[in-house]
Amino acid sequence: MVVKQRAYGGQSASARTAQRREQLLRAGLALIGEGGVQAVSVRGVLERAKLAPRYFYENFTNLDELIVAIFDQVLQEVVAAGTAPATDTRRDMRSRVRDALSATTELLVGEPAKGRILVIDSLTTPALVPLREQGLRMIGAIIVVTAQATDPMREVDLETAEITAMFLVGGFAELVAALLKDNGRYHRDAVIDRCTDLFLAARETALTAARK
Repeated sequence: MVVKQRAYGGQSASARTAQRREQLLRAGLALIGEGGVQAVSVRGVLERAKLAPRYFYENFTNLDELIVAIFDQVLQEVVAAGTAPATDTRRDMRSRVRDALSATTELLVGEPAKGRILVIDSLTTPALVPLREQGLRMIGAIIVVTAQATDPMREVDLETAEITAMFLVGGFAELVAALLKDNGRYHRDAVIDRCTDLFLAARETALTAARK
């Protein structure tokens, strides 16, 4: 026998569950923006989301699971933001690289809570430390695949491409962290411009090495 889900307010039970999950994720991210991951608690998230405790445990086993879900969501947003301009082959390479870096910076610095969990708190939060490394490797791999899909980067061996990408991604993450700390030392546009130069210079260095 098929049991039909009852709809309330035009929403199915599964849709309401998904909506509550999104409320919890937004509440957790807001708290991270105010005080970092250490400021997030189950009680605080529930108060911010205006939900009863049972709805937290309907979606997450514990607080770490919520934090990991927020990290994963932000990481996917970063990948989407950077990939779209980077793969626009109608444009020249400098424009593609700069626009990808600009879009990523805007997401992480323009919405500081997202930048904080991805590049700052992920260094010291036990549940996030391994995910940070995996995330950097994933972004590096996407850069490699995107680069090698176009000539002449096909000439560069995979190991060289991966090492170069990881070096660039790690350095860029540190600069985003510096912008988030807002000590006034670096200007956002200057960071994007210099990183664009470095990405393109690294590309040329890899190509030169491949042709020797």
